[in-house]
Amino acid sequence: MEQPIILLSGGTGVGTSRIAAELANRVGIYAVISTDAIREILRSAIVEGVNPALHTSTYLAGQSENYKIKSQTVRREKVLRGFKTQASAIAVGIHGLIERHLRENSPVIIEGVHIIPQDYESPLANRVMQYFIDIPNERVHRERLRIRSKEAPERKLQTYLDNFREIRWIQAHLRRKATEIADITTIDNGGTLDRSVDACVQAYWKRYHH
Repeated sequence: MEQPIILLSGGTGVGTSRIAAELANRVGIYAVISTDAIREILRSAIVEGVNPALHTSTYLAGQSENYKIKSQTVRREKVLRGFKTQASAIAVGIHGLIERHLRENSPVIIEGVHIIPQDYESPLANRVMQYFIDIPNERVHRERLRIRSKEAPERKLQTYLDNFREIRWIQAHLRRKATEIADITTIDNGGTLDRSVDACVQAYWKRYHH
């Protein structure tokens, strides 16, 4: 039996990590890997001067000097350019993980903001299941960031709030990419975690055990 490779995409604070952990527990997959972990490994191997975008938060990667005085259109372009640069570097690690799990025929869940929804060709198309985790409501998303900061104090709430617009720009970019993919499951995580996980599990069983 071919084992599943599950990808969960979504921006900062939308809940990809929690949903991935709960989904893994529910369907019996024990390998859950965050793209943030891949980024940390790459940071240790690639010095900041070679790829500065890797050595900062995703939503800060495009913020150069005088960023704040630029027009909103220019700021958005810079943020997305920085995000794409960082995601492109991390995509190498994601691809390597996928290839390993393909060879070993072992299941895995990979989650994080750096996963860009995309079409996969065979044999990956038969193995990969893609989810996009969304919180369309900005107020709910902001509140989730507050909760996340309380649960993990090392994550500085004010930094999230100061860059909330940038976080939402990246989320909107991922949402647009997701709408271009026919074979992707979009989960509105604006409600309860249980509801979101239930929807993920139902889609999983439908895909792999129909």
